[in-house]
Amino acid sequence: MKSIRCKRIAALILAVLLAAAQAGFASGVDATLKKRMSTRTGPGTKYTGCGAYFSKGHEVEVISLAYDRSGRAWLQVEFEYHDQLRRAYTGLKRVNVNIDDVPMERELGSGTMLKDATAYFGPGSRYAQFEDRAPRGVSITAYGYENGYYLVEFISKKHKKKADEYRRCWVTESAVSLDGSYDDDPDDYDDYDDYDDYDDDDDDYDDYDDEDDDDYSWSSPPSRK
Repeated sequence: MKSIRCKRIAALILAVLLAAAQAGFASGVDATLKKRMSTRTGPGTKYTGCGAYFSKGHEVEVISLAYDRSGRAWLQVEFEYHDQLRRAYTGLKRVNVNIDDVPMERELGSGTMLKDATAYFGPGSRYAQFEDRAPRGVSITAYGYENGYYLVEFISKKHKKKADEYRRCWVTESAVSLDGSYDDDPDDYDDYDDYDDYDDDDDDYDDYDDEDDDDYSWSSPPSRK
C-alpha cells in the first residue's frame, strides 16, 4: 500500500511539473542580439555546438533561463532559419533581454529512452531535425515539456580518448519513461563539476558562416567550407 501511495504522489508531482513547464515555455520573451549568436544544445560549453547564426540586432525569442555549474547564465532561444524553427542555447552576454522576465528552467525528472526517436531542435515536427536520433536505452533527464514532447538530456559516450559529450534534444513523449523524481538542490549535480574548467566564451564558433550551419548532426558544429 505504501508503495502504491508513493507512486501516486510521484505521478502527481510529475503532472504538476509538466503543467508548469508547458505553461512557462508556452510564450517566450522577444529580444535582440548583441552580437553574432553561437549556440549549444544545452546550457554550457560542455554541450555539443550547433552553429552560429545572425548578427547584432537580429530578433529572437527567449524561452527559458538556465545556469551552468560555474554560475554562468544561458538562454534557450527560438528562431527561424532556412524556413524551419529551431531552439538552442546561447550565453546571456549575446542577447539583450531582462532575465527577470524569462522563466527559469527546471528539472522534471529522470528516466530512460524506451526506443530510438527522432531528435528535434524544438517541441514538434515543425522544428528542424538533428541527423542522429536519440538512442534507445540511454539514461535521460527531462528539462522541458511542450506539445507532447520532452526536452531531454543525455550523455553520448565517445570512443578512445575523446571526452563524453552532453546533448539535449526534443523527443516525443511516447519514447520516454520518467520516474517522476525531482531534486531542487543544485549541489546534487556532481556530474557538472567540470563546468568550472570551461569558459562560456565559445567565440570560436563566431568564425563560422551561417550558410554552413546545415550539418545538424551531434558529432560537431558545422565545418567551414
